[in-house]
Amino acid sequence: MNNAGLEFQRGNQCFTSEFGVPIKLDYVEEIRKGERMLRGVRQCSGKMLVNRIGFFGCFNKEARKFDWEVDTPGYSAQCMTYGDEVFIADDTGLHQINPESGLKSWTQFERDSISLITLYTLISIDWADEKEVMNVRSKKDGKIIWSHESEYGSFGTILSESGILVVECSKGYYSFVEETGELLWSFGIEDWQGKYLRGVPLSSLVSLRVLIDGIMYFGFSEGYIAAIDVKTCEPHWIHQLQIADYLKERKDRVSPRAIYYRNGELLFTTDQGRGHLSYLTILDAKTGEQLYQANENFTPAGCFNGVVINQYYVDGYERYLSVFDIEKRKTVWTYKHPKATDLFISGIVPFDNGFVAKSGSSLYWFKCDA
Repeated sequence: MNNAGLEFQRGNQCFTSEFGVPIKLDYVEEIRKGERMLRGVRQCSGKMLVNRIGFFGCFNKEARKFDWEVDTPGYSAQCMTYGDEVFIADDTGLHQINPESGLKSWTQFERDSISLITLYTLISIDWADEKEVMNVRSKKDGKIIWSHESEYGSFGTILSESGILVVECSKGYYSFVEETGELLWSFGIEDWQGKYLRGVPLSSLVSLRVLIDGIMYFGFSEGYIAAIDVKTCEPHWIHQLQIADYLKERKDRVSPRAIYYRNGELLFTTDQGRGHLSYLTILDAKTGEQLYQANENFTPAGCFNGVVINQYYVDGYERYLSVFDIEKRKTVWTYKHPKATDLFISGIVPFDNGFVAKSGSSLYWFKCDA
């Protein structure tokens, strides 16, 4: 089976495949090439792109071997994909890689990190100087089309929809026309606080965002989620998180984590440190009304950054994983690995009718067992 049936909706970070429950561990592959633990895993054309320090390769699960491999100098090499397009950033520069052969299509000798790939552009961040610079590049040759220097701190998540970019920084947001770099609007946390949340000491933007149908949803560390129009920057609604019963006696700060959009609903868990106590919450995307909130930890160890596949929210941490049926509003499958305590720390990658997780230098392949 290839990955033709695995569809990814970029605007809302959701996948569609033949995934279902129950799930079983199908196969484990130790990657011996490169140094230290696995750094990144991505699927492309039915195969897995694997990154370790000094090494990048395309692993063929059916043949159980690498179709091709390349050296990636440096400790911070990274890979990003868009459909069947593969891009790498390492100490020698930015490269587009042919997914069938591993050969380089082009190289730009600039040590940027890759932040986002869109239909037409590659967006990278230049960290070399004191002030960070976002470079919007052509995917055809990697050349810079336009650039922007941040006045709101470090660059974070960048979103794209219908030719509009929304750029998150540690202390604010920008919105640009992707093709030309025209600035549509910008705001800092202090601007937002003064206009819409007077008296609330906002400190940082924490949630991984989602952009769908011209509306961006994002969260603050103080437990607020907002929906704003990406053309006008005006809020549609602002929601303050309600605290689950079992957390009310704790003094930990509760913040929204990764936000997903599915069928008019927003799904997210909370953050009280990496993993730990995390409960699932669902809001009406149109109004911000709370539709559901779990009253128990998502797994015994909490969760980190999950994924939505079909009607399931899949997330976990350490050796634990849970599958929540969004339509039925209940957990339908749980898993505990007997040994690997870091198996779900860095999330999972959907693949065919299951997913792939990593621990140390090994890939763990899970599949539907229905």
